[in-house]
Amino acid sequence: MTDENPNQIEIVLDGESHVLRRGADVIRRIERATGLGIAALAMALAEQRLRLAHVAIIFAEGLAADDGDAPDVEAVGNAMIRTGLFHTYDVAFDYVTAIIYGDGDTA
Repeated sequence: MTDENPNQIEIVLDGESHVLRRGADVIRRIERATGLGIAALAMALAEQRLRLAHVAIIFAEGLAADDGDAPDVEAVGNAMIRTGLFHTYDVAFDYVTAIIYGDGDTA
């Protein structure tokens, strides 16, 4: 989470820091785009069985501006590959569980 806003989580892609937003609109778009509920996404991430495309969708929607204009999913996926998939999958799990738990605490 960022110091400025506890409702935002930060990810570094291609060496650049980005903020992932949380909110009902983000959840709705992620669920619609992946075809999975937010809890199912968390479970799939925990079990390391989520496809790259789904994780890229999670980030693209989390990066979307308030008007819902998300960055290109393929560009996000390519940035994930350049950054390192283990790191980005870990951040995706932290992000989705923060959405579910509200404070980012999974314990």
